[in-house]
Amino acid sequence: MKLKFDFQFEPNSQLINHHSKVVFSGSCFAHHIFDKLSQFKLHTHFLGNGIIFHPNVIAEYIMLCLKGNDFPQHLVFEHNDTWYSWMHHGSVWAKSQSELLENIQLQMQQDLEMLQTCNFLVFTFGSSYVYHLKEEGTTVANCHKVPSTKFIKSMSSHTTMLPIWNQCIAALKQCNPTIQLICSVSPVKYTKDGIHENNISKANLLILADEICKSSQSYYFPAFEILQDELRDYRFYDEDLSHPNTQAIDYIFSLFKSNCIDPETQTIMDEIHAYYKLINHRILHSHTKEHQAFESKKALVYSKLKLSYPHLNW
Repeated sequence: MKLKFDFQFEPNSQLINHHSKVVFSGSCFAHHIFDKLSQFKLHTHFLGNGIIFHPNVIAEYIMLCLKGNDFPQHLVFEHNDTWYSWMHHGSVWAKSQSELLENIQLQMQQDLEMLQTCNFLVFTFGSSYVYHLKEEGTTVANCHKVPSTKFIKSMSSHTTMLPIWNQCIAALKQCNPTIQLICSVSPVKYTKDGIHENNISKANLLILADEICKSSQSYYFPAFEILQDELRDYRFYDEDLSHPNTQAIDYIFSLFKSNCIDPETQTIMDEIHAYYKLINHRILHSHTKEHQAFESKKALVYSKLKLSYPHLNW
């Protein structure tokens, strides 16, 4: 009796290794993959505007970096004695306008350098819903707890999002002709929008991702489908029943690893994982000879890893 759907998909033809530069952008799910690859000492970078959910804001920020222009001053504002950017996540803030603009400009320069030299850009779409400032019409990446009366909320169709992504990919290919794109749709449910509304939103993103991958020969990693169609159970979600839990994230990452990372690098990652298990081992009696021997073993394993893989960022 078959009780589980085994989701099968083709691996990427271009595989990540420990010499690859991998840039990430998009939703919190992209950040989960970024965190895990960073732990395994891969050369990773998350774009400086932080966690972003709407596809157009992701593309607009990338193109702004590629142009090399100064960050638009009208996109920063003050709220509750703190300065924010309408194009950035709430984790990007400062005490003054000048400080924020300076920090953003420095980050954009770093982002530009990474986009020009990276081997892979991994981006994840979160939601089709978008917020605009009523007065200016500006698209915002984050509402920053500004009263909802200041915004107009709407849903973007895939037909309105695709043109800006075609422009973005063309600009990326022009500055970095060998860049490889990996696209996915976040499996996180945005239930505050409504169940039906969330499904329509995800449908737009799925069509958009499909169109992008077909037109630009990019790779689609099915994070959304793995959780929705293979795991399919709320035991793989956090208590809010919207976000995948640690077990689900680990499982999806294991499929990313086996389908997007080359075998030699997977072996190195397994060795690093074994080392992490070793150093996270709980010690009860630190005064014993057994503990001293254990500490010596950890130091030896670490030294062997550094000697075997000197190119990693230890």
